[in-house]
Amino acid sequence: MVEVSNRAILHALKTKLDKESSGWDELLPEIYWAYRTTPNTTTGETPFSLVYGSEAISEAEAGMRSYRIQMYGEHENVNRRISELAEKDEMTDTVFERLLQYQL
Repeated sequence: MVEVSNRAILHALKTKLDKESSGWDELLPEIYWAYRTTPNTTTGETPFSLVYGSEAISEAEAGMRSYRIQMYGEHENVNRRISELAEKDEMTDTVFERLLQYQL
């Protein structure tokens, strides 16, 4: 799985470097963000959601006062987070089953 991730990141770097010939190290945060927030074909989930149990909020979304940002309240956020973590366990089980089927 790590080799697949590294290959995808390297491919994205090469694609970007075709357009910009230098500064690969400055491109890494952008490429990592794209990789971590793009759904994986095998798992059907983003790497970010598998780790944190919810989808990432982009800088653009945070700055635009999206629905998720507008509905933020500390008490509600704690309850929502507990719910997301419970769902994460279910999602992890589902992803594990998909990975097993994918290997067969």
